[in-house]
Amino acid sequence: MVPQSGIDSVPPDVLSWMIATHIREKLGVGTGEVVNALEDITGGFSGGTLATAISIFETYSISWLRASGKPHCISPVPKPQGLPSSHPTLFSKVFGVRRHADLGVLTDTPQAVSNIPFVHRSWGLLHGVYGPRFYFTDWMKSKSLVRGILWHFFMMGAGMLLLLKPFRAIMKRIVTQPGSGPDADAKKQGMIRYRAIGYADEAAQRRAMATFDFKGAGMYSLTGLLMAETALVILRGNDTAAHKMRGIVTTATLGEQYIDRLRNVGVKLNVEMMD
Repeated sequence: MVPQSGIDSVPPDVLSWMIATHIREKLGVGTGEVVNALEDITGGFSGGTLATAISIFETYSISWLRASGKPHCISPVPKPQGLPSSHPTLFSKVFGVRRHADLGVLTDTPQAVSNIPFVHRSWGLLHGVYGPRFYFTDWMKSKSLVRGILWHFFMMGAGMLLLLKPFRAIMKRIVTQPGSGPDADAKKQGMIRYRAIGYADEAAQRRAMATFDFKGAGMYSLTGLLMAETALVILRGNDTAAHKMRGIVTTATLGEQYIDRLRNVGVKLNVEMMD
């Protein structure tokens, strides 16, 4: 009922919902672009995550992967006409980096391919909250422009190599195997932080900022926690948008009840106007 209810794609989904509802409450208008950035993450990856990445390229065709990565591919509402490009400049489009006045230098994130369609499904399901011209972009913070460009081309190269069966076979032998991953100490030191900036859909383009912080556990512990709280809202919650809908919903449709539950288990969530 609620896929991607772990580290993919809860943080950007709830941050976008918080920004859209906050702008609607404070300014009475919809939201334009929301720029999300993964600012920091520690704790390490498991073999299962790496094996999943490889298996995706073994299971699905290039055309299917391309179609599944389109921003509005799972939205119940068609893409609005006349939206700006997700890459604001030609330089950004070619080199995969973007300078943002509030977030700094941004580069590609592996989560974007799943996060972007998921957040736009939330937009489609809650169209009246987000507004008709909402769109979401997903990035990762980079320490410098050069590092961001290098990471972009590394991601492109890795993706192209994973299309090759011999390369996948080699990777299966040398990467961390399923069932293995970060040890207990690494998990205890784990942390993750996202920050998102949203622009009101108005001439002044006033901004709102939302943050997601979690410390003291790795991404896998956080994923379990996020999934459990999702289930508890569905089972014990009431009168959310999700309870009134049928079919596949998103964590954004769980609304304030979900936000409150996350705060109660240690996730720091905040939203405020910047202008």
